[in-house]
Amino acid sequence: MMLTTAFLLFKKHWSAYGVYAIFIVVTLVWSLWESGFYWWALATRLGFPLIFGLLMLLPWVSKKMHGKHAQVTTTNNTKKSPLYYWGLMASVVVGALLSFGSMANNATDKLGELDLTAKDDGDQNATSTNLGDPLSNGEQTPDGEWSAYGRTDYGQRYSPLTQINTENVKDLELAWQIQTGDIKGPNDVGETTYQATPLKIGNALYMCTPHNWVLALDADSGETLWKFDPKVGENLQRQHQTCRGVSYYAGQAGTNSTTPAANANTETASNSAVSDTTDNNVVAANKPAATGDTLVQKIAGNTFENPSKQCDAKIFIPTSDAKLYALDPKNRTTLSRLW
Repeated sequence: MMLTTAFLLFKKHWSAYGVYAIFIVVTLVWSLWESGFYWWALATRLGFPLIFGLLMLLPWVSKKMHGKHAQVTTTNNTKKSPLYYWGLMASVVVGALLSFGSMANNATDKLGELDLTAKDDGDQNATSTNLGDPLSNGEQTPDGEWSAYGRTDYGQRYSPLTQINTENVKDLELAWQIQTGDIKGPNDVGETTYQATPLKIGNALYMCTPHNWVLALDADSGETLWKFDPKVGENLQRQHQTCRGVSYYAGQAGTNSTTPAANANTETASNSAVSDTTDNNVVAANKPAATGDTLVQKIAGNTFENPSKQCDAKIFIPTSDAKLYALDPKNRTTLSRLW
């Protein structure tokens, strides 16, 4: 139908408008049937057809059509545009209204509640408080850790921690901040941005910068424990100079990436993040969040220069020059490099 429309437009015949109106109606019905009332799906299916139809409706296009009714507007010497024109306008307007109207509909939103008290005691339908499959070493993500972009591989972005809540969040103060030193250079693309979600594993936060540096930071003080700079350099041919995060592999079962024993030892400490306030007398729990026993060493310099080694747990970082590095999360070293 697109080819037919193009041929009739080339011949400057009004029937091109009728054919294209039918095409838009058919495309609209198909789009709603296949994707539902969902903005992103409708936009990709209807965007180009509606834009092209809108261009056909412009006066300097329609005035070139042959026939008695060759004018869009009505004057003393001409008649109204034919039905084909108004049919195409109606189909474009309806398609646009349905497309933009779908923005108000959250097609992926699922309302409900999670039973956070259920346990995985042989019941495959039960829900654990970790809301995710175990890590590769067989252990669940400890409550005080964030081992994936969405905390777990399920991606709920849900933390079971309760020490900070809606009542005491106003009492939080800045604990530390960091300047990574990775800044936009003269030969970088315009979109050079920080968009990373840090991972919290053991005593460290793992983050990446626009030029794919990986930093391990002490979660309590913000001190840089080690830095990995793959030296990707500047390149104006890249569309983006951005890193959105690293990935964590905990190792195989039987390793000490995260262990219940370490969690139990951590729970014996007594440091409170939020103290009693005179305004509302809100007191946070003394028991700190359980974390794994991944203790990161402080290493000076760029660990990119250090020799490779073997270990089980890994931090993965993809780079903008099409390489993938696996790093030892504890003490700096490049484990492998793929490209």
